[in-house]
Amino acid sequence: MTPHWTNRLGLPTTRLGTLLGAMVIVQIVTGTLLALWYVPSRNAATMLDGRMATVSSEQRLETVGDFIDTLGVHGQPSLVPARRGDAVPSQAAASVTVNIANAPAGEFLRNVHHNATGWLYTLSILWLVMLAVSRAFRKDGPLWIRAVFAVILVLIGAWTGRLLPDDVYAEISRRIVGHELQEAPFGSLFATLFGVDPSHPLLSRTFVMHTLVGAALLSLFWKPLSAMRRAAIAASGVSQDPGAASLKKAVGREWVFMLALGGVAVVLGTAFNPIETSPLRDVVGGLSGQVHAEPWWVIRPLHTLVGWFGAELAGYLLIALTLTLLILPMRKRN
Repeated sequence: MTPHWTNRLGLPTTRLGTLLGAMVIVQIVTGTLLALWYVPSRNAATMLDGRMATVSSEQRLETVGDFIDTLGVHGQPSLVPARRGDAVPSQAAASVTVNIANAPAGEFLRNVHHNATGWLYTLSILWLVMLAVSRAFRKDGPLWIRAVFAVILVLIGAWTGRLLPDDVYAEISRRIVGHELQEAPFGSLFATLFGVDPSHPLLSRTFVMHTLVGAALLSLFWKPLSAMRRAAIAASGVSQDPGAASLKKAVGREWVFMLALGGVAVVLGTAFNPIETSPLRDVVGGLSGQVHAEPWWVIRPLHTLVGWFGAELAGYLLIALTLTLLILPMRKRN
């Protein structure tokens, strides 16, 4: 690509990086608020008296001694004592379907957090491609390395986050990926670290690692965001002498406003798209043999790659691709 077109990609790439930074901030804020109501446990949900519970959106009449009590609220999910044949969710699933659903703006926050993940994944790949086309790996090696790790962390964060509702899809995905990781290079270590070991799943560990991935993403984008702010000031034509300090502050405020505007656009663009729900996982009865779930589109490419080459070879191919991208800044310029 000619230097003319390479330079023309500079501003769109910077703006896309700013938008990605805004999306990461939105994910951190919404994720932190959702964590206030989330319970990372695979144990069965129970009532205060210790009886198994189920989720119901209808009113129920329950006999308690000599009295008949009305439980539940019509049209609003709530925990009620489970009857024979009712699915008993885990505490994690109950916290998502009841606590978050009934919390102020809970569904709104969950919609934003879930739907923005797909956009964050797609745009992070687009950002990496634009950096590659503009040969950023030669001009700014640290930024290129951060972009590569950003794509990896977004993918890991998306998958671990999808496991947290502990529904039927999450259970199937955890089992399939957990067994595939046993064959992949360093897969057993990864499975244990993220709590998806088939023999000993730990949702609390998955939750902790998901949180740490989000913090790592924020740290990856923090320095590029500061650099983008300085680039915006430099591109504005403001001189560097002390007399231009007020103008530099004005340009900086304008950049912060654009970052906030990007965050608002992310929220409005993702909040009103309902999440496709999956049935509750029955902690007591287990999964039915007829249950089937299609891979989430975010991880479908990896699922397809494993289907083609097997987990072990696919793992080595992904490691080779990652190392190739990371060492690009070390190549000598032509």
